[in-house]
Amino acid sequence: MQEKMKFRSEESIKSENVNRTRNQPQGIIEWIDYYQKNKPQTNALAAGIMIMIYSGQQLGWGIFNNHLKAQPWAGGYEDEGSVFWVIITWFIASIVGFFFASIIVNNLSKLSIYILASVLSGISAALLITFSADIYYVFISRILGGLAHGITYPTVLIHASEVSVVKLRGMVVSTIHLCFIIGVFTTSSSLLPVYDARSYEVDPTKTIGINGLICVATGVLIAIFFNRESPVFLIRKYRDKEAIQTMIRLRCESSETIDIRKDFSELKIMVMEDIKSNLNIFDRANRWPLFVVLVMKIIFVASFNMPLNLIWLEAVESKLYNGKVDPSGMCLSGIRWIVILIMMFLIDFKRIKFYIYSTLLSCGLLCLLLIALRSSAMGDDETTLITLLAFMFQATTGIAIGILADVYSTEAFNTRKKPLSIAFSSSFEFLLQIFMIAVVFYLKDQTTTIICGLTIVMGLGIFAYFIPDTSGMSLLKARNKFLCH
Repeated sequence: MQEKMKFRSEESIKSENVNRTRNQPQGIIEWIDYYQKNKPQTNALAAGIMIMIYSGQQLGWGIFNNHLKAQPWAGGYEDEGSVFWVIITWFIASIVGFFFASIIVNNLSKLSIYILASVLSGISAALLITFSADIYYVFISRILGGLAHGITYPTVLIHASEVSVVKLRGMVVSTIHLCFIIGVFTTSSSLLPVYDARSYEVDPTKTIGINGLICVATGVLIAIFFNRESPVFLIRKYRDKEAIQTMIRLRCESSETIDIRKDFSELKIMVMEDIKSNLNIFDRANRWPLFVVLVMKIIFVASFNMPLNLIWLEAVESKLYNGKVDPSGMCLSGIRWIVILIMMFLIDFKRIKFYIYSTLLSCGLLCLLLIALRSSAMGDDETTLITLLAFMFQATTGIAIGILADVYSTEAFNTRKKPLSIAFSSSFEFLLQIFMIAVVFYLKDQTTTIICGLTIVMGLGIFAYFIPDTSGMSLLKARNKFLCH
């Protein structure tokens, strides 16, 4: 069976390589028109990506916040243990949510899952609004928000890859990470008005709750009218006619076209093959894809973790804080947001390895600068240079890190193993984040930036050398290329 799959995939890959250039939209105007025609594919994800904005707010509030203990809820709880547990509850609850999602995502409709996650997110946000100064309610809110994130993230990743056309899959999947970083930026903007060391003019925790409730409510309303089920889910339930009709609506066609018929046939083949497989994510066929995604998760944690974030934030704050306003978080997250937004529109135009090599080269140069800075004594100029490096680092890591972890998570796995594989890799990522939070008070020096930078460079080097290039391939062809590796 595996030999037949290898032969089929090799022939498919050759055919795909011949037609890849022809299949890409040529020119900006043509691409915009093509995207607008396929806009229902992004609309179908509305509830999921709006929850991801709230998740980004929760993440940024915890590990991208250099004034955490100055917030009202922390009054009287300045011991490290209380703050530590409030931060990590979101990550622990998310891990539980990941594995719960792996059970339900192939059995329940996406709309049902989004509504469940939206209810949890809504309650979480309401608690932040009502009891923003009470550490116990903040604790509960973080748990509910983490569960909602854990349920939503694997679901929206799988949903995005299965409703999008090949030419736009990179962009549609990248929207998820973009919204995550938008959430971090929103939190940073809430933390902007600092008026003294112990208080805020406006409680940022309450602001995050208000923003989160608006996002979640908006997502649910859009989803009720624009949600479209995944064709893969419908094929798995033997609802082929409904799957074809869904594909027609997702592509704004009036009837079944040749492309729809071809794509449906590929999805049907993929689902029927995958149904026969087992659920063991550590079997021989799934080990390599799982390793690839785990490497990308390690790279992302190295680029975005609490010790590193605090170093960048404190350096920028020392230069930009005027006694009333601290724009450090908003500036740093804003740069990453802009770069990711640009990358979202460019990712389908170039081979993925182009972006990997770009990030690898940029991070390598930054590491050399950090090492040179570590070995020299520059006095006040050192803080200025670190501030510039912080801005450069956000731009560099926004090119490929994070986006590619999501893209490969949707392409590398067998559809039956995909939910559990994403749950496992995401849980591994969050355990690393918890570890970094636990050691934050021991790693807040320039050595941390060098260690994280070298980890990114080595990880991207391994990734770039071994990873198959799946640019412009259908889900079936991308999956088979990983199987043949």
